[in-house]
Amino acid sequence: MSRLRWHDLTHAYGSADDVPGRLSRVAFGDARTSASALSDLGLWLGELAVFDATVEAVPFLWDLAVTDSVNSRSGVVELLQAILEHGNPRTRQSSTDRGAARGSPSRAQREGYGGHAGL
Repeated sequence: MSRLRWHDLTHAYGSADDVPGRLSRVAFGDARTSASALSDLGLWLGELAVFDATVEAVPFLWDLAVTDSVNSRSGVVELLQAILEHGNPRTRQSSTDRGAARGSPSRAQREGYGGHAGL
């Protein structure tokens, strides 16, 4: 995360300088701190559109979503879903469509990709 030039990236409200700190709070904060940081990230990265900081944050969010010790894992998954929907409007489905699709394997599973190695 420190290798990225966050100050050169933007989110919904300007410079993304503050994104690494919020990601760290999601990763290591107690439930309240984690939820608050995740709320900020949702506003900055996932609410309005996909920004260059959003693209750079996704691998870190993915790692948080699959880490057992993260307090707000379900919220991280919801943020990733919101980002996906903003980045690809064709992925928006009605709740019934989502329910029907839950039993289907993902594209990654069908094509033999497993885990998130390399992120």
